[in-house]
Amino acid sequence: MMRKSWCGAKFNWQDRICIVARQHHPLHQAADVTLEAMLDYPWIMPPPSSTPMNILADIFRARQLPCPQPVIECASSSAIKAFLCESDLLTSMPAPVYRHEEALGLLRPFELEGSVFIRDFYAYSHFGVLSGAALQLIQHLKQ
Repeated sequence: MMRKSWCGAKFNWQDRICIVARQHHPLHQAADVTLEAMLDYPWIMPPPSSTPMNILADIFRARQLPCPQPVIECASSSAIKAFLCESDLLTSMPAPVYRHEEALGLLRPFELEGSVFIRDFYAYSHFGVLSGAALQLIQHLKQ
C-alpha cells in the first residue's frame, strides 16, 4: 500500500477591532478626538467577558483611563449596530461585523493612535490541502 505524504498548510489573515460610531457622530466632527473625550459619551457593549470588551478595557488601561461603562449591554451585534445608527452611542467592534454599514455610510470607525487592536487568525490543515469551501471562507475573511 502506497502512502501519500502531506505537508501541513497554514493560512492567515488579520482582523481589526475598532471603536465605532454613527457616521455623523459629534466626535467624528471634532478636530482633536481623544479616548478621554470618548468617556463623555454613552457606550453600548457586549457582555463584560466578551473579547471586544476585554480589548477595550486594555486600550483604556494602557492610557491610564477608566474603562467606559456601558449604559446598554447587548450580545447581539445586529442590535448594537441598530442602536449606533440612531444615537450617539459608541462601541468596540471587529471590522468584519460593521463592514456593510460602513460601506453604506452608516457607521465609521475611529482611527486614534493606540485605539485599533489588530489580531491574527490562522487556519491550519493537517492534510496540507484545504477544501474549496474552506478556501472561500478564508478569502471572505481576508476582505
